Amino acid sequence: MPQAYHCHALVLKKTKLGESDLIVTLLSEDGRQLRCVAKGARKPGSRFAARLELFSVAEVFMHQGRSLDTVTDARLVGQGSYRWGSDPARAAAACVLCEFLEKATREGDGEPRLFPLCVEALRCIGTQEHDALELLVAAALLKCAAQMGYRPALYECSSCGEPLGDLGSGGGLGFSLEGGGGLCAPCAVASAKLDPAFLGWLRLLLGGRLADLAALEGAPCGRMLDFSCRWVEAHLGITLRSVALLRDILCGLGRG
Repeated sequence: MPQAYHCHALVLKKTKLGESDLIVTLLSEDGRQLRCVAKGARKPGSRFAARLELFSVAEVFMHQGRSLDTVTDARLVGQGSYRWGSDPARAAAACVLCEFLEKATREGDGEPRLFPLCVEALRCIGTQEHDALELLVAAALLKCAAQMGYRPALYECSSCGEPLGDLGSGGGLGFSLEGGGGLCAPCAVASAKLDPAFLGWLRLLLGGRLADLAALEGAPCGRMLDFSCRWVEAHLGITLRSVALLRDILCGLGRG
């Protein structure tokens, strides 16, 4: 008999399979990616339609298969869905994070800290104002990359290790995207210059609580999202196509 198991998981993606089935991509609570088949999930009245909502946490019951495991039952956990379908902007923001997770995580390699971080990020995306969405997505991407071992150096020179010093002085700081972070003045001769104020914002982005970041005023949200996208592309090789959709929607709402 196939081995049965269950886990709490975040629903990242659903892909049509055949006439009535779905392949469901999940982020499990231990930070591994799981891909499984929900048979009959697209049939009218299927119990899986409401129990495997995109961007929601579900308790998923499965049994092992030859190639893909099969979902036998599922139920939403906690608050479940945040009515993503009724809010295109929030749904698009959630898409960016879940696209990142789908591309960055692996079936055999888990990072347990990713799961609670991303559940909290989606909770904030689902409840905060539209003005905060770019900032929340930027923070979530940067925090996820840091948890996976790709943390930018924001307090010390990424080249020589010397402290970057008082941001108020500004003195010729630089930044190397490929080199891993900020650069002190002596090491920044041939690098892109870095606005000390922006470095301060990046420190808040990486070190602050997501719920607190949403209340920040004056943050260069678009620029920070640009930075996070460039960071994950440079260090994880991931291009996030759904960012363009988020920006189009926010622009249509007068937020871009």
